[in-house]
Amino acid sequence: MTTERDDLKDREERFGTGYANSQGTATNAFADPSKQFPSKHYENQPNTNESLRSGRSHTLPLGADVDLPPIASTQYPYADVKETVSGHVIEFNDTPGGERILIKHNTGSGIELRPDGTVVVLATTNKVEVTHGDQTVIVEGNGQLTYEGDLTINVKGDFKVNCDSYEVNAKNDKVENINGNSRTKVFGNEGKTVSGNSSNTVVGTTVNTHLGNVTTAIKGTNKQATEGSHIIAASDKLELTAETRIIQSSPKINTQSDEMFIWSDTGTIGGVEMRIHGQGAHFSEGVTAPTFHGDLQGTAVQAITADVTNSQNYSDPDTDPGSAGNTGSAQGYTAENVAQPAVFTAPSGVVTDVLNKSALGVKKVKVDVDDFLKNSLRLRPLAVTDVRSKLRDPSYLNDAEFTATQIGNGNLNPAFAQQSPPNGYGRIRNAQGGTHRGTETIGNTSPERSTKTFTIPKRKQRFTLSDSAYGEMDARTIIGTGTRVTDRVGFARFVGAEDGGAFKNLSLADKKQIGKNYIAQVNLTKIAMGTNGQFASHRLKVVEGFYAKELYGKGTPQGLQAETLTPNGLLDLRNKGRAVVYELYGPDGKMDTDATFDLAIELSDMGMFDKLVLDYDNFAADGSMNVQIIVEMPNITGETVTFKSQVETKYNNITHATDSLVELKAEPQ
Repeated sequence: MTTERDDLKDREERFGTGYANSQGTATNAFADPSKQFPSKHYENQPNTNESLRSGRSHTLPLGADVDLPPIASTQYPYADVKETVSGHVIEFNDTPGGERILIKHNTGSGIELRPDGTVVVLATTNKVEVTHGDQTVIVEGNGQLTYEGDLTINVKGDFKVNCDSYEVNAKNDKVENINGNSRTKVFGNEGKTVSGNSSNTVVGTTVNTHLGNVTTAIKGTNKQATEGSHIIAASDKLELTAETRIIQSSPKINTQSDEMFIWSDTGTIGGVEMRIHGQGAHFSEGVTAPTFHGDLQGTAVQAITADVTNSQNYSDPDTDPGSAGNTGSAQGYTAENVAQPAVFTAPSGVVTDVLNKSALGVKKVKVDVDDFLKNSLRLRPLAVTDVRSKLRDPSYLNDAEFTATQIGNGNLNPAFAQQSPPNGYGRIRNAQGGTHRGTETIGNTSPERSTKTFTIPKRKQRFTLSDSAYGEMDARTIIGTGTRVTDRVGFARFVGAEDGGAFKNLSLADKKQIGKNYIAQVNLTKIAMGTNGQFASHRLKVVEGFYAKELYGKGTPQGLQAETLTPNGLLDLRNKGRAVVYELYGPDGKMDTDATFDLAIELSDMGMFDKLVLDYDNFAADGSMNVQIIVEMPNITGETVTFKSQVETKYNNITHATDSLVELKAEPQ
């Protein structure tokens, strides 16, 4: 045994003989008042490090997202291991095939140099790197960065990216602020799809040059307003048609043409002070005017004839024998019948045929009949995870058109409504509460409770959340995805799912309330994952957190409609931050169905929830079994919370058990 107190000789060397003698000799020099020795791994066992005599390896808790080969068991005497009472480990290991160096903190943080030369660095909380000179990072393989919070990159110089293909997927908004110039060069094709509105504002001159054909199809209204001149010029034909009316208005309109045809069944050409000049005219009815100038046929000939006749009433003044007795004259008036060129007159009905049947007629315009294309662009593509999420709401589960569409898209197993699990049942656990050793200060806590066991009853229980984040949430003036829910977990963990929607558009009050509900989720899962060492190498993922209704609605291109959430349904509870869906992944990065059942038991025994659902389904197109844990919380309005602690087991959204957890086997037995 050892002791945390120094013996007299050691204290003399450290503090001097006078000081040590004045303090006297400790009466409990070899006692262990804090009960630290031995640690729980060495109770009633030799103090030779456990890894040397039992093969237990000291490892870093990397979680489920890192897939590394297993470490060979340590062989005595090829390892030198130092483990402190609090759990710090330094290991130099020369075991054949397992040569490595490990420095591990009792929190799990550490550095490991593995047998193949791989260097692993793990920080269970924060990690800080500072380089006062240059830094070069070279990775000859693939790379991946995953941030469950916000990421900010500050570059005071130039920022360049050289790559083969470049892809950016933004689940919500993308904003670019450029204080200088911007230029984009595309050597191949370019496409752009906007499901909502599009706006471009240019202060200076805009020049668009197209060296090929241009087609613009507009389903709605097209408006163009030009404060200056507006010029439209075509080197070939210019066509302008409208199915109802063309309106032109201007103080002055000039129209010039070598040849012009204006036809109409009805209408008016002319106006006050209007003059018409041409070479002949044909009218099917009379012409009215105050005066006429020029030679007129018809009535004018008759007037001349009458004038000649009238002249016979007077004596003939002509004394010439040869002329005497002649008829009168028209006194200089003439009425010449000058032939006019042929004028084409369209018979009745011809104009209608020209408008509707000829190449010169009105062009019929139809863009996106029945809004099929528009609705297609406004439907968010769904994956299997989205379909699973939505089928928990009756509005989707009972929508035959939705399920048929998803089956056709390969996102849903045709046997999704199957009621009996194909591989049978496994373990069963009644939800009666269990006994645990306290490890965190949560609920009605006291210093003693953290070192004693306690039993959580089955039904409603009242707790006081001692997490300071609750009070901090009320003090928030700005909340975004990077805002912390608790010390280690941010909102991004819960709003980063594919169907999370635009969380930032919520009011500050709604965000605060959602954050308070998430505090209970964080506390519950943190304790469960730390209660039993079997989950140290697992990762609990939030696969369905905050839910926002589909921006443009639900349905199919033939019939898009607004999305309505069933009150107190799972989608509605997720929208309020009261429900979260989890999946548990093992060290190999795959879903661990057996451990998921174990974790559900841990959570059930704690009871700090309104409802816990162990949810199985075979919705995937290949019929594989999926298992999730759904945790519903009450709406937390104060630091004191009452939980209902109900549990259920479901398969394909059908309840198989209440008040108990039933394991459904993923593989045939």
